[in-house]
Amino acid sequence: MSDEWWEYEKRCFLSIPFSTEYIDVIECIRNVLHKFNIGCVHEEIYDFISEFDWHSEESQIRRNLLSCDLAIADITEANPNVLTEVGMLIQANKPIIFIFDGRKTSNVPAPLHAFIHFEYRAVKDIEIILNRELKKFVKPKQVLTVKSVVKPVIPDSEIISSWERIQIGKTVQSRGEGFVDFVQKLFESINGFEVSSRKKTEVGEFDLVVRNNKEGRPWSDLSYVFMVECKYTETGRKIDLKSINHFETKLRNDGLNGGFVITNSTFTEDAVKETKRALSRDRIVIGLVNSVDLEDILHSRKNFERILSDAYMRAFL
Repeated sequence: MSDEWWEYEKRCFLSIPFSTEYIDVIECIRNVLHKFNIGCVHEEIYDFISEFDWHSEESQIRRNLLSCDLAIADITEANPNVLTEVGMLIQANKPIIFIFDGRKTSNVPAPLHAFIHFEYRAVKDIEIILNRELKKFVKPKQVLTVKSVVKPVIPDSEIISSWERIQIGKTVQSRGEGFVDFVQKLFESINGFEVSSRKKTEVGEFDLVVRNNKEGRPWSDLSYVFMVECKYTETGRKIDLKSINHFETKLRNDGLNGGFVITNSTFTEDAVKETKRALSRDRIVIGLVNSVDLEDILHSRKNFERILSDAYMRAFL
């Protein structure tokens, strides 16, 4: 029961029992959300796990959880699946509007006592609650002007210095590490990104971890956390399909909906095509940044935020 939620300015995850008893509740919530230009998704977690590919289903739910801007949870029945989703939402620091049917219960689960929750006794009560609470999540639309969206293209001196340090590295490994440092400086130059290095996973390691606090598209389409892979080469070797597949696998296993691969080289045609398949198959967006893009930054033709935005949009073309 999901609409095309990625087409909306903001997205809301509905954590509600998958039952015919809640059809009117879900429909009411969906209608109110759409008035606020907020898309919504409601995931069914199947009770009979053995009949389904549970890991794939769970991974999709995690991606949707991490991609949402807020969530609405109906905790009337203390449904185990709802509470599991709520735990994941809390861990991801997602704002949650808690509601419960006062006709069925007067108690909310003990672990949620510290949170504000709203009682409803009829569907119309939900509409009143959401019309009031959703105003906290929707800001007045801003008029975009050239002055408001275009930043100076002059690269930061730290960025230039970190690029120059790559050249003086004594080994390929040290120059590769210098390239990661250079890319980190690029991400740190963008307001709204918090960057840390190295994250180990079950299937490998991410070079950079970026916490995404930026508003507006395309950044609001990415999950709160996204990953960056840095590919440095001195042989002119193009980054191939295998590298993209490996990055995609790491994203999928971590329940993330996107990231960027950045190289001082270029990408093979198959590698580029794989990013399209990742998008259509798993809704994972992989932005590719190559040597031409980096030259544009270093020669003051574009700033890095514009480069990233273009790379993100190319994934959809």
